[in-house]
Amino acid sequence: MDTAYTYSKANDFPGGLVNVANLENEILASNIITALRVIVVNPNGDDTDRIDIIFKDALSAPCKTLLDADVSSPAGGLIAAHNSVPAVDRDHVVVDELNTFQGPEDSLRVYPAPNRLGNYRCDRDIKFRCGIVETGNDGTSFEDLKVDIATNLEVPWDEVTQVGVYKADGTLCADQADATLNGVCSVWDFHPHDQTLSKNKIPYDIKGGRLKVGALDGDKTKHRFYSVLAPFVPGVGARVFDSYLEKDEGKTIESINEIAVFLDISQTSELSRLRIWLYHPAGSTVEHIFSVITYRPLGTF
Repeated sequence: MDTAYTYSKANDFPGGLVNVANLENEILASNIITALRVIVVNPNGDDTDRIDIIFKDALSAPCKTLLDADVSSPAGGLIAAHNSVPAVDRDHVVVDELNTFQGPEDSLRVYPAPNRLGNYRCDRDIKFRCGIVETGNDGTSFEDLKVDIATNLEVPWDEVTQVGVYKADGTLCADQADATLNGVCSVWDFHPHDQTLSKNKIPYDIKGGRLKVGALDGDKTKHRFYSVLAPFVPGVGARVFDSYLEKDEGKTIESINEIAVFLDISQTSELSRLRIWLYHPAGSTVEHIFSVITYRPLGTF
């Protein structure tokens, strides 16, 4: 069973600094035999000093000693020896967080890195069904699946939830009968977590996405698609899609950045929420496939 060991960045780590990618590599290269699941900074979104090192099982006494020498404030062991300096190649030195580099000739240039160190690309397809009211969030209005490598079965990611089906006046439909008669807007959230039972929200990078538009029904002018990143964070929320779908029926529309955007949840986990709206005629059950391009820390997908 996953077991978390919690530390203070300020009190336990050298200089109060942590480089998660370096720390992962240091643990993997050590004699700790229990597999590392993930390292999460600020797992609950309310404590930027907290760091959870999560293993796939509880550490034995010798392995725990290797990790922190069984002491705290500061910790010993691997944590005391941690190298928090970012890794760079021999030709470049990082000079800020905007991927600006200074080379050996002291010339500045911008390098559009595809992802941050320690993050790996994870593309997701999510199928949305308009006008369907969820019962207990059982996935009738969407499919969001992955493969369980232990059983070869498809299982849910559990990262999509339906917000609801709404009427033209913005009120929530009471049930499926109400939605069939009056529902004109279906809303979902995509909010990634660490795929453990705790479902801790994670920071991740998003590069954009694509929508494969289904066969539109009814008044085709009423089919529209919107999505907004961090919708509840004032001054931060970003409108990713704002699309009339009639011109793209059966086609794919996309909004993709050249460089992925980092969604840092150190202040609030709401920074990593993506909300999706699909407007449609009442009674419509059109299906669309939304593909989202993300970069996530190892162990979280």
